[in-house]
Amino acid sequence: MLFRSGQFTAALNTLKPLAQLKDEQYQIMLANTAQQAKQNKIAVDAYKVLIAMKPDIGRWQLGLAVLYDKNSQFDLASSTYKKALTKNDLSISSENLSSNAYK
Repeated sequence: MLFRSGQFTAALNTLKPLAQLKDEQYQIMLANTAQQAKQNKIAVDAYKVLIAMKPDIGRWQLGLAVLYDKNSQFDLASSTYKKALTKNDLSISSENLSSNAYK
């Protein structure tokens, strides 16, 4: 409800206490909310939990790479984009983004 009304920081504050919860939907919500609240460290950590839970899903790697890019961590972004491409489950547009991002 807080997220839908644009109260991203308040929504994030309700999610943070369970940040290490091993639940895919919770971590997706945490990552999305943290990004909206411009709390990239929390979003990065959520993607790392998702990757640890389901390492074969490329969109988690892609989300993490985008955050690294936003944080000007270009070496990490490049290697993470490359990892995303190895998963073979990205859409064509996501593959193009990943391919072009680390060239």
